[in-house]
Amino acid sequence: MKEDLKGKIEIILKKKLPISEDEVRSLMVLIFKTLELMTDKERENYLTLNLFCNWCKHTVIDKSNTGLRTIALVNDTLVQVKNSESTSEIESKLSVAMGYVSLRKELISFLGDIGLGIPFLKNNGILSEAKNDNMWAHILTHIIEIIRDVPLQFPPITKLDKTKQKIYNQIARNPIKPGAGIIMMKITKIDYSKLGIPNTGELMSLHLKSEDTTNLIVPLLLNASLK
Repeated sequence: MKEDLKGKIEIILKKKLPISEDEVRSLMVLIFKTLELMTDKERENYLTLNLFCNWCKHTVIDKSNTGLRTIALVNDTLVQVKNSESTSEIESKLSVAMGYVSLRKELISFLGDIGLGIPFLKNNGILSEAKNDNMWAHILTHIIEIIRDVPLQFPPITKLDKTKQKIYNQIARNPIKPGAGIIMMKITKIDYSKLGIPNTGELMSLHLKSEDTTNLIVPLLLNASLK
Protein backbone atom coordinates (compact mmCIF):
# COMPACT_ATOMS: atom_id res chain seq x y z
CA MET A 1 0.00 0.00 0.00
CA LYS A 2 2.81 2.44 0.82
CA GLU A 3 4.32 2.10 -2.64
CA ASP A 4 0.91 2.54 -4.27
CA LEU A 5 0.30 5.75 -2.30
CA LYS A 6 3.79 7.00 -3.09
CA GLY A 7 3.26 6.39 -6.80
CA LYS A 8 -0.01 8.31 -6.82
CA ILE A 9 1.55 11.23 -4.93
CA GLU A 10 4.39 11.33 -7.43
CA ILE A 11 2.00 11.38 -10.39
CA ILE A 12 0.22 14.46 -9.02
CA LEU A 13 3.42 16.35 -8.18
CA LYS A 14 4.95 15.68 -11.59
CA LYS A 15 1.98 17.07 -13.48
CA LYS A 16 2.51 20.16 -15.59
CA LEU A 17 1.15 23.34 -14.10
CA PRO A 18 -1.46 24.44 -13.45
CA ILE A 19 -2.73 21.62 -11.29
CA SER A 20 -6.37 21.60 -10.23
CA GLU A 21 -8.04 22.00 -6.86
CA ASP A 22 -9.32 18.42 -7.13
CA GLU A 23 -5.77 17.17 -7.67
CA VAL A 24 -4.55 19.00 -4.56
CA ARG A 25 -7.48 17.63 -2.58
CA SER A 26 -6.51 14.14 -3.73
CA LEU A 27 -2.89 14.85 -2.84
CA MET A 28 -3.84 15.75 0.74
CA VAL A 29 -5.91 12.56 1.09
CA LEU A 30 -3.01 10.46 -0.19
CA ILE A 31 -0.62 12.16 2.23
CA PHE A 32 -3.07 11.61 5.10
CA LYS A 33 -3.30 7.89 4.30
CA THR A 34 0.49 7.65 4.19
CA LEU A 35 0.74 9.40 7.56
CA GLU A 36 -1.76 6.90 9.00
CA LEU A 37 0.62 4.09 8.10
CA MET A 38 3.44 5.70 10.08
CA THR A 39 4.14 5.14 13.76
CA ASP A 40 3.04 7.71 16.33
CA LYS A 41 6.65 8.78 16.74
CA GLU A 42 7.10 9.27 12.98
CA ARG A 43 3.89 11.31 12.75
CA GLU A 44 5.18 13.69 15.41
CA ASN A 45 7.43 15.14 12.69
CA TYR A 46 4.38 16.10 10.63
CA LEU A 47 1.90 17.66 13.04
CA THR A 48 1.18 20.68 10.83
CA LEU A 49 0.99 18.59 7.66
CA ASN A 50 -1.43 16.22 9.39
CA LEU A 51 -3.53 19.19 10.57
CA PHE A 52 -3.88 20.57 7.05
CA CYS A 53 -4.75 17.11 5.70
CA ASN A 54 -7.54 16.90 8.29
CA TRP A 55 -8.54 20.49 7.60
CA CYS A 56 -9.05 19.55 3.93
CA LYS A 57 -11.30 16.61 4.89
CA HIS A 58 -13.66 18.06 7.48
CA THR A 59 -16.20 20.87 7.97
CA VAL A 60 -14.91 21.86 11.42
CA ILE A 61 -11.72 21.13 13.38
CA ASP A 62 -12.28 21.22 17.16
CA LYS A 63 -10.44 18.18 18.50
CA SER A 64 -6.94 18.81 17.15
CA ASN A 65 -4.40 20.05 19.69
CA THR A 66 -2.26 21.27 16.78
CA GLY A 67 -5.27 23.23 15.50
CA LEU A 68 -5.85 24.81 18.91
CA ARG A 69 -2.16 25.69 19.19
CA THR A 70 -2.50 27.38 15.80
CA ILE A 71 -5.32 29.53 17.20
CA ALA A 72 -3.08 30.40 20.16
CA LEU A 73 -0.22 31.38 17.84
CA VAL A 74 -2.53 33.58 15.75
CA ASN A 75 -3.88 35.17 18.94
CA ASP A 76 -0.38 35.89 20.24
CA THR A 77 0.75 37.20 16.84
CA LEU A 78 -2.17 39.62 16.60
CA VAL A 79 -1.37 40.90 20.08
CA GLN A 80 2.22 41.38 18.97
CA VAL A 81 1.45 43.25 15.73
CA LYS A 82 -1.74 45.12 16.67
CA ASN A 83 0.11 48.44 16.70
CA SER A 84 2.24 47.70 13.64
CA GLU A 85 1.85 49.91 10.57
CA SER A 86 3.78 47.48 8.36
CA THR A 87 1.49 45.33 6.21
CA SER A 88 4.39 43.11 5.18
CA GLU A 89 5.33 42.47 8.81
CA ILE A 90 1.76 41.51 9.70
CA GLU A 91 1.45 39.22 6.65
CA SER A 92 4.79 37.56 7.30
CA LYS A 93 4.12 36.88 10.98
CA LEU A 94 0.57 35.68 10.34
CA SER A 95 1.78 33.28 7.63
CA VAL A 96 4.07 31.70 10.22
CA ALA A 97 1.37 31.62 12.91
CA MET A 98 -1.18 30.06 10.57
CA GLY A 99 1.24 27.27 9.72
CA TYR A 100 2.03 27.95 6.06
CA VAL A 101 5.78 28.01 6.60
CA SER A 102 5.77 24.84 8.72
CA LEU A 103 3.44 23.15 6.22
CA ARG A 104 5.89 23.73 3.37
CA LYS A 105 8.88 22.53 5.40
CA GLU A 106 7.07 19.41 6.61
CA LEU A 107 5.81 18.60 3.11
CA ILE A 108 9.35 18.74 1.75
CA SER A 109 10.59 16.57 4.63
CA PHE A 110 7.68 14.12 4.16
CA LEU A 111 8.40 13.72 0.45
CA GLY A 112 12.06 13.09 1.21
CA ASP A 113 11.19 10.49 3.85
CA ILE A 114 9.00 8.51 1.45
CA GLY A 115 11.61 8.69 -1.29
CA LEU A 116 10.25 11.55 -3.39
CA GLY A 117 12.72 14.41 -3.55
CA ILE A 118 10.64 16.90 -5.52
CA PRO A 119 13.04 19.78 -6.30
CA PHE A 120 10.46 22.32 -7.43
CA LEU A 121 8.96 22.42 -3.95
CA LYS A 122 12.27 23.73 -2.64
CA ASN A 123 11.92 27.15 -4.25
CA ASN A 124 12.19 29.83 -1.61
CA GLY A 125 9.29 31.93 -0.48
CA ILE A 126 5.71 31.68 0.68
CA LEU A 127 2.82 32.43 -1.64
CA SER A 128 3.22 36.20 -1.57
CA GLU A 129 6.77 35.86 -2.92
CA ALA A 130 6.28 32.93 -5.29
CA LYS A 131 6.03 33.11 -9.05
CA ASN A 132 2.97 31.80 -10.82
CA ASP A 133 4.94 28.86 -12.22
CA ASN A 134 5.87 27.66 -8.73
CA MET A 135 4.29 24.34 -7.70
CA TRP A 136 4.20 25.32 -4.04
CA ALA A 137 2.24 28.48 -4.83
CA HIS A 138 -0.37 26.44 -6.68
CA ILE A 139 -0.61 23.84 -3.93
CA LEU A 140 -1.00 26.44 -1.18
CA THR A 141 -3.53 28.46 -3.17
CA HIS A 142 -5.73 25.40 -3.63
CA ILE A 143 -5.35 24.30 -0.01
CA ILE A 144 -6.50 27.72 1.13
CA GLU A 145 -9.57 27.44 -1.10
CA ILE A 146 -10.31 23.91 0.14
CA ILE A 147 -10.15 24.92 3.82
CA ARG A 148 -11.97 28.21 3.26
CA ASP A 149 -14.84 28.64 5.76
CA VAL A 150 -13.77 25.53 7.72
CA PRO A 151 -13.19 26.78 11.29
CA LEU A 152 -10.53 25.82 13.76
CA GLN A 153 -12.26 26.24 17.09
CA PHE A 154 -12.27 25.22 20.71
CA PRO A 155 -14.85 22.68 21.83
CA PRO A 156 -17.17 23.73 24.69
CA ILE A 157 -15.19 24.68 27.79
CA THR A 158 -16.77 21.81 29.73
CA LYS A 159 -15.23 19.34 27.27
CA LEU A 160 -11.64 20.57 27.43
CA ASP A 161 -9.12 17.94 28.48
CA LYS A 162 -5.95 18.89 30.35
CA THR A 163 -3.95 19.74 27.21
CA LYS A 164 -6.74 21.77 25.60
CA GLN A 165 -7.37 23.61 28.86
CA LYS A 166 -3.68 24.57 28.98
CA ILE A 167 -3.86 26.00 25.44
CA TYR A 168 -7.06 27.86 26.33
CA ASN A 169 -5.44 29.32 29.45
CA GLN A 170 -2.48 30.51 27.37
CA ILE A 171 -4.84 32.53 25.16
CA ALA A 172 -6.81 33.82 28.14
CA ARG A 173 -3.61 35.18 29.69
CA ASN A 174 -2.70 37.08 26.51
CA PRO A 175 -5.96 38.29 24.91
CA ILE A 176 -6.08 40.79 22.08
CA LYS A 177 -8.18 42.89 24.45
CA PRO A 178 -9.34 42.22 28.03
CA GLY A 179 -11.59 39.16 28.11
CA ALA A 180 -11.32 38.61 24.36
CA GLY A 181 -8.93 35.79 23.59
CA ILE A 182 -9.45 34.11 20.21
CA ILE A 183 -11.43 30.85 20.35
CA MET A 184 -12.27 30.41 16.64
CA MET A 185 -10.56 31.22 13.35
CA LYS A 186 -11.31 30.52 9.73
CA ILE A 187 -10.20 31.76 6.36
CA THR A 188 -13.07 33.33 4.46
CA LYS A 189 -13.72 35.60 1.51
CA ILE A 190 -15.00 39.09 2.33
CA ASP A 191 -16.42 41.63 -0.11
CA TYR A 192 -14.93 44.80 1.34
CA SER A 193 -16.90 47.03 -1.03
CA LYS A 194 -20.03 46.00 0.90
CA LEU A 195 -18.32 47.18 4.07
CA GLY A 196 -17.91 50.65 2.59
CA ILE A 197 -14.31 50.25 1.43
CA PRO A 198 -14.24 51.30 -2.27
CA ASN A 199 -11.97 49.84 -4.96
CA THR A 200 -11.20 46.75 -2.88
CA GLY A 201 -13.61 43.99 -3.84
CA GLU A 202 -13.25 40.48 -2.46
CA LEU A 203 -10.20 39.46 -0.45
CA MET A 204 -9.32 36.31 1.42
CA SER A 205 -9.45 37.26 5.09
CA LEU A 206 -9.03 35.79 8.52
CA HIS A 207 -12.30 35.70 10.46
CA LEU A 208 -11.72 35.46 14.20
CA LYS A 209 -14.16 35.13 17.06
CA SER A 210 -13.21 35.95 20.64
CA GLU A 211 -14.57 34.49 23.85
CA ASP A 212 -16.70 37.59 24.36
CA THR A 213 -18.29 36.88 20.89
CA THR A 214 -16.47 39.79 19.20
CA ASN A 215 -15.87 39.13 15.50
CA LEU A 216 -12.63 40.36 13.93
CA ILE A 217 -11.68 40.44 10.25
CA VAL A 218 -8.06 40.61 9.09
CA PRO A 219 -7.31 40.93 5.34
CA LEU A 220 -4.88 38.30 4.07
CA LEU A 221 -3.42 39.79 0.93
CA LEU A 222 -0.80 37.02 0.72
CA ASN A 223 -3.61 34.53 0.14
CA ALA A 224 -4.83 36.08 -3.08
CA SER A 225 -5.59 33.48 -5.72
CA LEU A 226 -3.23 32.94 -8.62
CA LYS A 227 -4.35 34.67 -11.77
